[in-house]
Amino acid sequence: MKNKKIQYITFLSILLIIVHFIPFNRMALAPDDLSLMNLQNHGLYNFLIYADRPILFIWLEIQYFLFDKKTEYYFYLLIFSNFILVVLS
Repeated sequence: MKNKKIQYITFLSILLIIVHFIPFNRMALAPDDLSLMNLQNHGLYNFLIYADRPILFIWLEIQYFLFDKKTEYYFYLLIFSNFILVVLS
């Protein structure tokens, strides 16, 4: 039973990488993400400044705080978060 579960998770992982990242030039951050990395941090003040998407900007600030300008970590976070979503669904 455990072996089948590991095989299933492995299959989902491979499928995730194939479906989400082919063509492989998609492995880069989107231009929107790169432009938002240069914005000034506003913390919870984002609820007032970016009223259309305040949760998004708070999440982005958390990422920027953790990873700064190391774009490869953003890519790893993208793979990891997608993997968690696939496995939990």
